[in-house]
Amino acid sequence: MISYTTRPTYYDNAQQLLAEDDHIEMDVNVEGWLYSLRIRSLTVPQRNRINSAAGVGKDRDWTVFHARTIAEGLVRPRLNPTQACELAEAHNGALVEELSEAIWSIGSLFKLYQAYMDELKKLNAAKEQLPDE
Repeated sequence: MISYTTRPTYYDNAQQLLAEDDHIEMDVNVEGWLYSLRIRSLTVPQRNRINSAAGVGKDRDWTVFHARTIAEGLVRPRLNPTQACELAEAHNGALVEELSEAIWSIGSLFKLYQAYMDELKKLNAAKEQLPDE
């Protein structure tokens, strides 16, 4: 998420910027699956590879799109493209699509979740300051 500022603090050099770790990882549960999964935000090259493999427009292969997304964005357990394709072909399509969508949108979802958690912490801290009844 980009925000605009009137009080900037700049990077001193390119190496300092390139050293930033802005990858976002989250644990998710898929309804009906026994264990949790860890997903990670996609880089621009990963997004490009997924889109190149799946095609565009009416020629887009959605099975390939979702399988490649899962292969690129699923951290735990890690699946290779063949395994991810097997998952997409053998499991509930709605769940596979939902997992794929979560991977594509994890960056923006994480920001909303983090803002919610920050507000919840503030609320709980304020509640602790209230006198006991």
